[in-house]
Amino acid sequence: RIQILFEMQMKSSRFSTKELRKKFLQQALSYIGTPYHRREHGLESPFHKRPVYLDCCGLVRKVCHDLKSELGFVLGPWNQGYQYDTLPIRYNSPSQMQPGDLVFVSGTYLKPKAKKQIHDMVHVEIWLGDGNRTLGARWKKSVVEIHESYEYVSRSYNNMKFHFCSIDTWLQGVCQSFCSLHPWVRKPSVSRVIPVRTNPRQFPTRPFSAVVRRKKKKPENLPHEI
Repeated sequence: RIQILFEMQMKSSRFSTKELRKKFLQQALSYIGTPYHRREHGLESPFHKRPVYLDCCGLVRKVCHDLKSELGFVLGPWNQGYQYDTLPIRYNSPSQMQPGDLVFVSGTYLKPKAKKQIHDMVHVEIWLGDGNRTLGARWKKSVVEIHESYEYVSRSYNNMKFHFCSIDTWLQGVCQSFCSLHPWVRKPSVSRVIPVRTNPRQFPTRPFSAVVRRKKKKPENLPHEI
């Protein structure tokens, strides 16, 4: 914990937590009307070929990316399960939430073949306050919009539980996994090197020929002999 507090102090930006929270919220609200994921809007959709598409975790990621210089970090590319693991301050009641905090939803997919999510996290929205209002991309065929309540009924999953998380850790410039089971570290990419055979003796098991076989040119159209 001492190390985490030290990192938070070292990485804190020139903006206060209150100012950053306000910026985070304003930036999120600027995406109202942005359609859900591109794959949900085909040729028949009025949102076809829009410049930006945002699903639930994509909205949070986009806002953090827009404010990366102020926050002091770049949020990773993973989904809501990862975002949940980077926010260790959690509340038991929505009454403790501040505008800009995140509401995560865990649940069980109704389709047996659906991909299981880390911590069963299936959705995330941004808390607005003013009652229980939230901002998020909740419906696949819709857009980023304001919802009157964080509670809803889904047709894709059940056994829903709501998790209330503060974004103060992010506002202090710290973004890392606090889950011992999921470090969320990018795997280094392995590039395949294809050797160039300049000497046939380098690869005795595979025959090599330096002779390039050229296709024979078709004869020009000459007059037929009579």
